[in-house]
Amino acid sequence: MNVKHSLLDHAAIIIAAFSSLALSFWTYILVSLGAVRGTKAVIQVQSTPPGQVDPEALLLELHSLATKHKGMVAVEDYTQPHPTIFASGPRAENWVTHGYGSLPLENDYHVAPLVDYPGADLRLSFFVGGTDQYIHDVTQLFESHGYQTGTLNTHYLLFLLQNAQLTGLTFAIIFLVAALSAAAVVLRSKEIAILRIHGYSPGRVIRRDLKDYLAKSLIAALSVLAAVVIVLALMSSLDAISHLLPWLLAFLAATYLAFFATRLLSIVILGTTSATAAAKGRLPGKAILGFTYAIKAIVAILLVGFVASGHNQFVEWQEQHQDRQAWDAAYGYEIARVSGAREIDETQPAEQRFAHLVDDLARQDKALLVDYSHAGIYTELPAGIGVMSIDPAGARESVTGPALSTLLNVDTSAGPVIVVPESIFDPAFDYASVLLPDTSSPTVITTKAGNDVFTWDTGVAGWAGDTVVKDPIFILYESPLDYGVRNLIAAVSQRRIVFEQGSLREAIGSDKELYTFIYQVLPVREVWAQSLAEIKSRTFTSIAGAILIIVFMGFVCFAASFIGRRIFAQPMTVYFLHGQSRLGAIYPIYLLELTGILGVAIGLYNHGSEKRRLIAQGVDWSTFDPAIAGGLVTRPGTIIVCVSFVLISTALTLALLHFGDPKKGKLGHDHAA
Repeated sequence: MNVKHSLLDHAAIIIAAFSSLALSFWTYILVSLGAVRGTKAVIQVQSTPPGQVDPEALLLELHSLATKHKGMVAVEDYTQPHPTIFASGPRAENWVTHGYGSLPLENDYHVAPLVDYPGADLRLSFFVGGTDQYIHDVTQLFESHGYQTGTLNTHYLLFLLQNAQLTGLTFAIIFLVAALSAAAVVLRSKEIAILRIHGYSPGRVIRRDLKDYLAKSLIAALSVLAAVVIVLALMSSLDAISHLLPWLLAFLAATYLAFFATRLLSIVILGTTSATAAAKGRLPGKAILGFTYAIKAIVAILLVGFVASGHNQFVEWQEQHQDRQAWDAAYGYEIARVSGAREIDETQPAEQRFAHLVDDLARQDKALLVDYSHAGIYTELPAGIGVMSIDPAGARESVTGPALSTLLNVDTSAGPVIVVPESIFDPAFDYASVLLPDTSSPTVITTKAGNDVFTWDTGVAGWAGDTVVKDPIFILYESPLDYGVRNLIAAVSQRRIVFEQGSLREAIGSDKELYTFIYQVLPVREVWAQSLAEIKSRTFTSIAGAILIIVFMGFVCFAASFIGRRIFAQPMTVYFLHGQSRLGAIYPIYLLELTGILGVAIGLYNHGSEKRRLIAQGVDWSTFDPAIAGGLVTRPGTIIVCVSFVLISTALTLALLHFGDPKKGKLGHDHAA
């Protein structure tokens, strides 16, 4: 048995096993962030009945229904000191008794009975699991009480498909396993040809390989995998593992299917030539080279995606990490999000009460209005100028420089005041009509430049804007209430109102209407830290993917060179004996290598296409929101890395192809005609 091809087979089997574990764990964590474990739909309660409703009675009915149908109904509550799931049903009862049993990196929820939910307003997202009839009955129960609902089925596959990094890495691993499998077959083409001469079919060849050595590798890899899963089960719970296993089995099926399907296809392709010719080292060159270089071109394009993503995210991570000292000043403050999809007429009483509560906290310096609009949001303003809507309490905690004194001493009793740094003030520009078009003749004043402003921007999906900005324009309000009730509610939900830690819960007290009006309360620095952790995780994932792609490219280079030596052994020998350059014998490989370079060029061009499109539409890229722009940039370093690696791969392939005695199609074994 050829040691080289067996090593490739063993490598493919091991990579498939442990990559499947990593991919399944990653997918499981993504799913756990978007849905309660074991649920299959979300019932969104959108509005309440016009009359009186007893929420406790409805929760009891939901509990009875879940018990009867052995289903589950649950709501998440992030306003508790610890994230909590209120749930009913047999599985929920097990969680209440034995704990949620989270896997590492998964949210470790506290679980309480659904009937203990403290809020009176049930305009929430109810996660439900069970039969279709049970989900229908839950919907009918809400509607029978006069609630308006909307039901969304949970499509778990979308968690995988909507994550570009996870999807890309999955395909990269499948391609790697397939390439290793194909390379192993090509390296043992002579042995396979001899088996064919003795009457072996492609399927029988694979069965023989399984019996000889593949089964041992499979058993060893899967045994270690099973041991890891058992350890995870001991660390968490069987319930968690039962939801991890389907993903693990799916990824194992995909990778091993790629391994055996490619193996079978490669043997079939070898069968298109005569067994005698194959035994002498003559292979179906066009088919094998085409397959190999198609994979190499795909790898080159994947390399661009992972390197560009990793580079952009690394830069963002470093920039956020450098802001850590600034975020230390945010210790002691928290943010809140309002909950529920509501009709305007039914939200007005709660909104008015909540707005006045925020206003009272602001007057006690316990709530800060800090609504920063990044440069480019107001397109009429000159490039690079942001706008900070702020109140005196927010100014004290956010502004450093001469503008602070101005902001604390301006009279805002007649309405909001626009404060423009002298360095950017333009007397001819109508600041009032651009910044406050609905306000009658607002005051516009100037202040000295040289101000640093903390934006409190915690980021979106890991991407953040500038933490500290220089000399924005200020819109000063006497209090958040002057900002307008609807704007204030939006500012709370968008993390533009921050509260002194604990002050919001204390002010709400036992008021159930206001309590359920708030969906989530979190320390603002913790939210930023989560954003930093997310971008860090994506950075290392992209870098790991890029490294895997580079390793994959190395395997493909070796495969291409070995295949080339097997295919072009005879013409290379002829050219060598006649004292001619071997280039004439292997020029098809040079042409195919250009496909890899072309693949990188296409990938780099496409990665920057969205940026070019926006610029063509008149967007000033220098003022674009960093939270969005970060993922659309193709940096010079990305171009250098991608071009360098594809050129290195080309040089490596050609060097390996030319290495050794050209009369030998494979080192140590004469295959010349």
